[in-house]
Amino acid sequence: MGLFNRKSAPTREVEKLKSRLASLREQAASLEGEIETKRQVLESVLIEGRDEDAIRTAETALADSERRHVAVSSATVKLTAQIATAEAEIAAAADRARREAEAGRIDEALKSTTTAATALRDAADNFLKEIEPIASLNWSARQWATLIATVSHELPTGTDLIASETSALISNILDGSSAIQNLPAKAETKALPIETPVRRIVTLASMRWTANGKLHSAAKHNQAELPIDLADKAVALRWALELNDPQARKISSGYTMPPPPHDADVDLDDPDLQPRKPTFGRDRIQEGFVEFRPRRAVG
Repeated sequence: MGLFNRKSAPTREVEKLKSRLASLREQAASLEGEIETKRQVLESVLIEGRDEDAIRTAETALADSERRHVAVSSATVKLTAQIATAEAEIAAAADRARREAEAGRIDEALKSTTTAATALRDAADNFLKEIEPIASLNWSARQWATLIATVSHELPTGTDLIASETSALISNILDGSSAIQNLPAKAETKALPIETPVRRIVTLASMRWTANGKLHSAAKHNQAELPIDLADKAVALRWALELNDPQARKISSGYTMPPPPHDADVDLDDPDLQPRKPTFGRDRIQEGFVEFRPRRAVG
């Protein structure tokens, strides 16, 4: 751990200067007491009427202490200023390092963005090439082709604008005219969940099925969205009708709360599910089918 806690040379130097400053302040405090004591001695010598030698000795001692105190006070002021300058230089160096690091991160993000923009334009151009044969035949294809063509056309201009503004920001960060932006860390790219394609049908019985790892259910005579393979299975086994089936409009009763999956009559996940048996008479009419009625004999 000691390796990672080492202080920089400028920081160690400041600590030495602060130690000297503390020593000078202690000397100044001590000298102040010493000066007061020697002043009292000089006053006593004068009051007692001592000879000139005694007076001069007391005066010299007091003067020496006063000169030392002036020198220590002056050194304290200068050392305080020196420490302030050194600390400002350390802070400036740290700020400069932070700015250079942040500018570097932004510059790397800009390079990645430019690379991604180039790849995006290439992909857009390839998309337009591939969709061209069907764009004249399909409205949705034409709409997407128009959208992607616009993106491909505008992307270089947009990328240049992003680069210009970001480069200016980097310069401002480096020269101190702009605050550090603290670029967020790049978020992890998460794959979007793949949804199973579905098709809507009309149920002829309550049913349950599994889609996207979840168990679903639908009530009888309701519209339901099933995975395409299960929708095909339900229709083929006559457990459901296509939406465009004329009978579907007659039996679809709107929305009914689905039953709990385990209470549903039909399990579409069952590989051995049997076809629905035909119904006749009143049951057939209730299911929405037109009952067969033989024609009366004429005459």
